[in-house]
Amino acid sequence: MKTKPKEKMVHRAGFVTVKGGMSALCFPKPRAIDLARASWTKKDNEVTCDKCLDIIEINKASVSP
Repeated sequence: MKTKPKEKMVHRAGFVTVKGGMSALCFPKPRAIDLARASWTKKDNEVTCDKCLDIIEINKASVSP
């Protein structure tokens, strides 16, 4: 019996590490995203990480007039 492959979590890009890795917006301390388990994007509408989505919404609310 084959199992369906798990979809990767998509984080919002936050910071670039010294070694060139991308850190997620939701990480408390900058570190590279494990690309075997997750991916990253710069487009807010492609994000699937709940923590990143919460931060995006907070940022939008603080910028909106």
